[in-house]
Amino acid sequence: MTATRAPRTAVGLTARGEVVMVTVDGRADMRHSIGATLHELALLMKDLGCREALNFDGGGSTSLFLDHREARSQPLLPGLAPGLTNRPSDRGGVERVLPLPLLLWSK
Repeated sequence: MTATRAPRTAVGLTARGEVVMVTVDGRADMRHSIGATLHELALLMKDLGCREALNFDGGGSTSLFLDHREARSQPLLPGLAPGLTNRPSDRGGVERVLPLPLLLWSK
């Protein structure tokens, strides 16, 4: 496993079948977050109760958007687009266009 600290994205599943989605910021503002190693991300997912977890492409691809009324009402961090839950590390904090995003929604 790499010891490099970087922005990370992971999705996990708890024993009760709950989905856990995590983003870890890094690089964009080192005063805000220094990123995580893969080992640290694995420990975080375990601490959140995940029995299974999958690490996605990180770095500048790391972004999580919530299409929820409360999440969109005001930015979670100064300068973020409403609904965006983290500060992307590319393009001055602007989310990267991704060819294959993961989309989840409730019935």
